[in-house]
Amino acid sequence: MEDAQIPELVQAVTGPLGVASLSRHAYHELVASFLVQPDLLAFEKHTDVFSQDIDIAKLSEAVIAYHPGSGTAVSGQDNGLWLLAHFIALLRAKGGSLHSINLRALYIQLSALSSQIRIGFASPGEETATESQNSLPPYVHGQLSWLVRKEGISDLLERFTL
Repeated sequence: MEDAQIPELVQAVTGPLGVASLSRHAYHELVASFLVQPDLLAFEKHTDVFSQDIDIAKLSEAVIAYHPGSGTAVSGQDNGLWLLAHFIALLRAKGGSLHSINLRALYIQLSALSSQIRIGFASPGEETATESQNSLPPYVHGQLSWLVRKEGISDLLERFTL
């Protein structure tokens, strides 16, 4: 996809989010049908542009509603990993302060996917280390890695206290 087509794609994806009567359903569909998809290259390259029209609190509510224990099942762990990676990217792109709803959505996803994340970050001495190199796609691994780096943790904590 050419960069010239990005505004049209952004409008197609985020346009329904601004319609008050459709907002809740539109955010649910953004989570359940779009953000769970692997390799959304245009989105991943231009997350900052997509994030401009996304209300991160409403997105967080949709993520919470989407996860098990909230009444809706995540269809496959891989889809959950992609949702988590895209959610982290949007949190990073939005900047500004974080609220408890954002952290709750992040916590729910990390908890639900903890065993798969653990395998993806296995230590070199562990049996699963060879598997881990193939278990997490590079984009997912990169977004999760940001969470555990000092600057990622500091950024999250600083934004939570603003």
